[in-house]
Amino acid sequence: LTDDLEKAITVNFAILTMLLDLVGDRQNAAPSGSMHKCQICQPLVDLVRPLLEQLEGTVAFALFMARFQVAAQLSGPELTSLRSSIRSTVAPLKEIKAMVVDQIGFYLSTAEGGFQYVMGYIRGDFWTGQGGYLFPVILALFLLCILIVIHG
Repeated sequence: LTDDLEKAITVNFAILTMLLDLVGDRQNAAPSGSMHKCQICQPLVDLVRPLLEQLEGTVAFALFMARFQVAAQLSGPELTSLRSSIRSTVAPLKEIKAMVVDQIGFYLSTAEGGFQYVMGYIRGDFWTGQGGYLFPVILALFLLCILIVIHG
């Protein structure tokens, strides 16, 4: 759909531009050395110029120009330059990602020795006997403190 629109805009813009150049040229309107004066040149210029300006102001023309610029920027040496620029900026990002993973990976790791693995022991349910070794230790220390205070 956009290809057909692009073709229509290209053809119409080219036709109107060439017509404006043709009838707007002084050699065609009033050729020197002859008694001829073009009677339709100026009225055609007056009709075609606003039409061409309206065509340039449409959204379709703006999209066409944007696609044209993208095609121009993403071809040949510009494309090679863009690719090398992207590759050069990706390398530091990969280093930063590796550093972040090294720094916070311990807190996110569920592997043995990781923070989440250790938290499984701390958060376990003492009453059902699944994990939770910290709770009984704290309870035992609390009871020990009470015994010490009572027997003083």
